[in-house]
Amino acid sequence: MNLRRYIGIPYKSHACGFDGVDCYQLARLFNREELGVELPDYKDLYKDAHKQDEVAHAVDVAKQGWTKTDEPAPGDVILFRDRGAVSHCGVYVDDECFLHIREGGLSCIEPLHGMHWGKRLTEIMTWSH
Repeated sequence: MNLRRYIGIPYKSHACGFDGVDCYQLARLFNREELGVELPDYKDLYKDAHKQDEVAHAVDVAKQGWTKTDEPAPGDVILFRDRGAVSHCGVYVDDECFLHIREGGLSCIEPLHGMHWGKRLTEIMTWSH
């Protein structure tokens, strides 16, 4: 893996390329480029959902194909919470580190169990399709 190519990518909402990404799209980019795995695109799940029950159905569809893991592997998506709700994600790269990007920032690699992220870690998910 060439992790250097993923460091310093600028934040851009709903973009999925080396010229800009958001946190989930960075996970998609990494999985596609490094592992040949195509993660589902979350924005397609909601584009036709106008009523609350349709949104709930879209969320159920989004959960299909994902399994929770306690032993992360490169490419697994890591979910973080803030005030009880999932608010951020990253992608496990190796050696207890993850790749992520914050709104308005640049992508970087940080320790998974560092002071800030360790207490916000919600779960680690593997795409099983």
